[in-house]
Amino acid sequence: MSSVFAVIATTERESLWNPRAKTWRCSWLTMVGSVLFGVSAVNAYVLPESHDLVSLFWANLVTFTGATCFFAAAVLSRPGVASHSAADPAASPSA
Repeated sequence: MSSVFAVIATTERESLWNPRAKTWRCSWLTMVGSVLFGVSAVNAYVLPESHDLVSLFWANLVTFTGATCFFAAAVLSRPGVASHSAADPAASPSA
């Protein structure tokens, strides 16, 4: 639910206190990670009659993919990473 609120808050850019904020990518990556964690939980369900997981492979793969989304969002949210623009030569580091 918090990912939905984050996407709504960062998508409505005109109503933000900083309209030039580039946090919408982080919000969407977090949303995708949250959905993937939900899918992972379904795959990690233990069947009562056999005590086996629905799919150990998919549970692990989808959990890893969701965690990768969260990690990418964390990296992008660092100051200076998402704020640089390719069209702005002053924003690129000097060699």
